[in-house]
Amino acid sequence: IGAATSQIAPPRTVASLWYRGLPAGVPRQVDLDAISAAGFTAVTWPIQHGAGALELRRMADRASLKVVIRTESVPLTPVSALSPDTHVDIVPTHIPVALLPALVWRAVAHGARVVSFDAGVAEGTGLWSEAGQAPAWAAPVSAVARQIAVNATLIDTLSAGPAVRVDPKVESLDVALLEAPRSWVLVVTNTAGAGAAPADP
Repeated sequence: IGAATSQIAPPRTVASLWYRGLPAGVPRQVDLDAISAAGFTAVTWPIQHGAGALELRRMADRASLKVVIRTESVPLTPVSALSPDTHVDIVPTHIPVALLPALVWRAVAHGARVVSFDAGVAEGTGLWSEAGQAPAWAAPVSAVARQIAVNATLIDTLSAGPAVRVDPKVESLDVALLEAPRSWVLVVTNTAGAGAAPADP
């Protein structure tokens, strides 16, 4: 069962970062500004911290971020990305960094529109350690977030096109043909090795 989402969803495709406040349940403007600067266009806030949601929305508006409310993070896998909900969660610490883009674009190709990255931290953003160092996944995730932001309008217009058959069939390979106004978009992803643990958590 997927995580529940708020009835008011962002109006367009967004790349979001799970944010639980610092301390937990208490949003900080400096964190939201940093999330926006990293290329994200939304923050995903846990519904159990509902008391801080109003203040979060005020701060997020200042940082030009949308707010997504969810109950819990449900890690996306290469298999579940083939039939995702509109809202999906990616835990970058659980998959090899090199496969992050493939997992994201596979989900988007099959209908995901709100992609929330979850660093798995109980407090803060997870974009840097207490020593101020960024984890290995931070830069690749930021790059994908910026790509989603730049292409959000196009992504919103996409719909499923004719099925594409790959012969011979390769389990890790997925090919999706999407329709856009007066054009086609072909998304090809290969998630071979996606089950391996990341070399640098």
